[in-house]
Amino acid sequence: MTHRLSFLLAALGLACDPLPPVRHEGVHVRVAPDPGLELCGGTLAHMDDFVARVSAEFGVDPPIGDDRFTYYWLDPEDFGKRTPCPDAVAGCAVYDGVYSKVAPLDHELVHSVSFAYGVGPQIFVEGLARAYEGLEAWRSPQPQRPRDVWKFVSANWIAPLDYDVAGAFTSYLIARFGLDVFLSMYAGLGLVAREGAIDRAFKKHFSVDLARTIDDFTADNGDCLHEHADPKLSECGAPEIAWDGEYAAEFRRLACEQEDAVGPYYGGDVVVMRSLVVPVEATYDIAVITDEPALAPALAISLFPCSQCGTDLAVTVGAGERITARLAAGRYSLRLHGSARREARIGWALTRRPDDGER
Repeated sequence: MTHRLSFLLAALGLACDPLPPVRHEGVHVRVAPDPGLELCGGTLAHMDDFVARVSAEFGVDPPIGDDRFTYYWLDPEDFGKRTPCPDAVAGCAVYDGVYSKVAPLDHELVHSVSFAYGVGPQIFVEGLARAYEGLEAWRSPQPQRPRDVWKFVSANWIAPLDYDVAGAFTSYLIARFGLDVFLSMYAGLGLVAREGAIDRAFKKHFSVDLARTIDDFTADNGDCLHEHADPKLSECGAPEIAWDGEYAAEFRRLACEQEDAVGPYYGGDVVVMRSLVVPVEATYDIAVITDEPALAPALAISLFPCSQCGTDLAVTVGAGERITARLAAGRYSLRLHGSARREARIGWALTRRPDDGER
């Protein structure tokens, strides 16, 4: 969630409790956590990578030096009193400052990057952050929800907004008209732009009116889930697993302090990000194991296609499970999931099954 600009100065004035000092210095992000809050070993590097990728996508220079974003990771107890954020939200961004109850929260980092284009109406401010926030620690796509765009077109900065609606519609506009054109349209809108101004901006930049665009969205893209629409910039740009297209396997320790472990996220989750290129469409056996059965519920791998809004679906396999899945050719985000609170060992194997006629 972004700040409510009309209350910003007053909110900052009410933040009388001191904020913590910076303890982690990254290339693009500095992190200032409250005492007792500890980043996993790869979280700062992930934040830097994420900001660099989103900045490149949006055509702006990532912040460096004194311009770096400062990420305040704060205890939820008195969050609303110390920040410009409403107490009920997980975080908010005020230009180069992010205030959050959790780490990482990439949604807010998108806001800080997008401030280069100003602040438009709420549906597009939050829609843009939702469209690019990545997978966080989700293991599988979330259920489809109603998408009534008209209900939120003129949403103000006090009334609730459905982020799924905003993100889905914004993702659709970017896919249809291109990010550069969308950002040009967005930059021309003011904070309080309502339906009429948005309609005029659509006609100018998209050569189609708002009503027709919403109708097309409902007809063409209503079933594309957020996790498939998001470009997954860091997830799909993660280090690629080398394999022969027939068999890949790994058995490793998974712990928060490891340099490739990102977290602890909302529920104390840790994620390791990789990417995998499937050379040809085929059927695969996917198995996940652990030698610590008590920790199995916290362990899994997930495979999300890097193609957007296609027919390919995500696959999640928990520890102790073996499944068979048909994977289309292309790049996938392959992530290992565990608990930031407990070290564990996890193994996984991906084995191509011969198709009919290949035996």
